[in-house]
Amino acid sequence: YEAKMLGHFDHRFSTYRDATQAQLNVGSLPRPTTEQHDDPTMEPLARYWIARPEVTKALHGKWDRDWLLGWRNIARASDMRTFVSAVLPTAAINHAFPLAFPNFPGNGALLQAVWSSLAFDYVVRQKLSGTNMTYAVVKQLACPTPATFAEAAPWRTSLTLSEWVVPYVLELSYTSWRLQPYAREMGDEGPPFRWDPERRSLLRADLDAAFLHIYGLTRAEAEHVLDSFAVLRKYDERDYGEYRTRRLVLEAYDRMAVAIAPGGSAWSPLAEIPAGSGPRHPAREE
Repeated sequence: YEAKMLGHFDHRFSTYRDATQAQLNVGSLPRPTTEQHDDPTMEPLARYWIARPEVTKALHGKWDRDWLLGWRNIARASDMRTFVSAVLPTAAINHAFPLAFPNFPGNGALLQAVWSSLAFDYVVRQKLSGTNMTYAVVKQLACPTPATFAEAAPWRTSLTLSEWVVPYVLELSYTSWRLQPYAREMGDEGPPFRWDPERRSLLRADLDAAFLHIYGLTRAEAEHVLDSFAVLRKYDERDYGEYRTRRLVLEAYDRMAVAIAPGGSAWSPLAEIPAGSGPRHPAREE
C-alpha cells in the first residue's frame, strides 16, 4: 500500500488498476466508482509488492492482528483534510503512511474515529507548521483518552461513548471481506456493509458532530471549525451546489444539543436506520 491509496474509512480509496501514464506522472491514481466500492471482493491494485513472510517478520513482536491503523505522512494545504487516517488489511506499506500499534487493539476503532473527525483535523491544523505528519507531532495532539469513551454519551446516556461510536466505525470501515478481522475486533461476525454514499455522509456527519461536542465546542465554535475547511467547502459546492458537509454536521450537532439539554434522551440520528444496522452484502459460504 501507498498512502495515496488510503482515505478516511476507505482502504480502497485509489488503485493502480487502469491508471494512465499521465496520472502516474503526477502521482494521481484512479478512484473506484460507487459500483466498484459496493463490491466487497474488489481490492486496489498495488504497484509494488513485498513477499508476505517479510511483512510477518517486520511485524513480529509488534503486532499480531490482521489489520493496521495509520495516517498519511504528507499533509498539504491544497488537500481537503490535513489528517487522513485509515484502517487497512495487514500488508506491506511504505514510509509515507506511519502506523500506530495500540496497546489494547480493541481501542483501535476509537482512535480511528477520533482521527477521522473534523474536530481533530482542526486541532492538527493549529499544531502543524509544515507538511510532514511525524510521530513527534501526532504524539502531541489533543485527543480524547480511553477513559473518555468509558463515560456515557451525553446525547444518549444509556450507552457509553464507546458503545455509541463503534457501530459507526464498523459500518463505515467494514465494506470489504478483507477487513473482516477488523470487524471481528469490534465484535461483529456478519458480512460487509453495502457502500451507500448518501448513507455514509449521514453517518460521518453524526460522528463529526459527536466529536465537536466531545471537544466541548459551542455552536458558534463548531461553525468556526467547519468554516475553516475551505478546500472541503470548494469541492462540496462543486459537487452538491452547497457546503453540504457543514449543513449536515450542524444539523447533527443541533440534534445532539437538544438531547443533551434534558439529560441525554430523545436523540435521533440523521440516518433512519441506526449505525451498525445498515444494509449488508449476503453472507458467503465458508
